[in-house]
Amino acid sequence: MAGVSAPRAGRAVRGRVGPDADVAERVSRYTAVAGDRLAGRVESELPEIQAWRRAFGRLGLKPTQYRCASESLLRRFRKDRERE
Repeated sequence: MAGVSAPRAGRAVRGRVGPDADVAERVSRYTAVAGDRLAGRVESELPEIQAWRRAFGRLGLKPTQYRCASESLLRRFRKDRERE
């Protein structure tokens, strides 16, 4: 579209967003949290994921076919770490 710029990552500053966001520290912190939560187990063993799967099962849906976003992200994260 004419006049519309492509979205870019940024940080919120007093209601503004800038493209100079330094997210390395936060990414590192959240990566460590995810790694700690998954240590020695798979994402499907987390209570939050089990609750999601139970809810979907009660709706008659296959929980492994319709994974929640957090389970999908944790699954990708775990698989990437296993390849390292």
